[in-house]
Amino acid sequence: MKQKIRVLIVDDHAMVRLGLAEAIATAADLSLIAEAENGTIALQLYAQHKPDVVLMDFQLPGLD
Repeated sequence: MKQKIRVLIVDDHAMVRLGLAEAIATAADLSLIAEAENGTIALQLYAQHKPDVVLMDFQLPGLD
């Protein structure tokens, strides 16, 4: 079986994260591993999970 692409979502808007999470959930080859609401949390989750892909908003509060 082919390994799924592991995705980290980073966006300060909960509804955007929810929409992206739903889209990822319907894709057979993608797996959502974590979500972050800002850049600081994103860096921590990236170090912890080592995702294959990061979907990130480019304007985040604090660290972007």
